[in-house]
Amino acid sequence: VIDRKTSLAFTWNGRPHTGLRGDTIASALAADGVEVFARSMKYKRRRGIMTADHWDPNLSVQVGDEPNVRAGSRRLVAGMEVSAQNVWPSLKFDIRAANQLVGRFLSPGFYYKTFMRPKWLWHHLYQTILRRFAPGGRIHWETSTHGAYDKRYAHPDVLVAGGGPAGMGAAIAAAEAGASVMLVEHEPELGGHLRWGDDAQRAAAASL
Repeated sequence: VIDRKTSLAFTWNGRPHTGLRGDTIASALAADGVEVFARSMKYKRRRGIMTADHWDPNLSVQVGDEPNVRAGSRRLVAGMEVSAQNVWPSLKFDIRAANQLVGRFLSPGFYYKTFMRPKWLWHHLYQTILRRFAPGGRIHWETSTHGAYDKRYAHPDVLVAGGGPAGMGAAIAAAEAGASVMLVEHEPELGGHLRWGDDAQRAAAASL
């Protein structure tokens, strides 16, 4: 739920923006007038919001030293430094968009055939060129704190994928039957589509 009384300052590509508590990165930027979030891999065409959720293919951004953050589901935090990934020199003007002018010569999969010979150039030249076009952010090894992750092994009787009303209901039913249950949801809160409904639907989600 958006808290319209609490504003959060952050930056997008070095420029100041303001969102609201409860915003995702994408919703805050969209509300602030941002339409372009990324560029395509091959021709560097502009890409904007498609689905505005965790799986939106155009909403992978860099947050500080953390690459490939899903802007459609990551909650906005005050002071965030958010930037577009794999653009040069900027998102507004990516010089590699010049590929659009020679698109007729860049057939699908051309890089699999073009960069085969001589082999010794693969590590010295070809790989470097392709990496500059490949999507993804940058890892700052000197400052990154994301190099290691904790893990835990669990063996529930029932694993429910999805924390919407159906998933929550199934998890409750399994637990009431005596099974150990793990409910897995990629969103920061349970409730699924009920969280975007009216007061009655949000109350139903809270009661589950």
